[in-house]
Amino acid sequence: MRKMTTERADPPKVVAAIIWNVPVLVLKSGAAYLRMKDRARDSADRFRTSLESSGMPPARARQLSESFGTDLSITRLMRGLGSGRAPDCPREPSGK
Repeated sequence: MRKMTTERADPPKVVAAIIWNVPVLVLKSGAAYLRMKDRARDSADRFRTSLESSGMPPARARQLSESFGTDLSITRLMRGLGSGRAPDCPREPSGK
């Protein structure tokens, strides 16, 4: 006869915990991403205004601020997390 130790978790409880927590984690991550995206957009607007007030032509300032504000991408973020590198870190050439 084998005694059940308290170190082992009950499999149905573990599965239930995972099923319960995954949607919460996804929602929290999505909300955090949207907040970051909103802050990036606000920063891009302030950046454009600052460039224009320093004398840069509005078309060029708008172009620079658009690239600044749209650089935050969930796919680039996830791709960077999956590879273990920072999203902007270039890949090393494979033909060495």
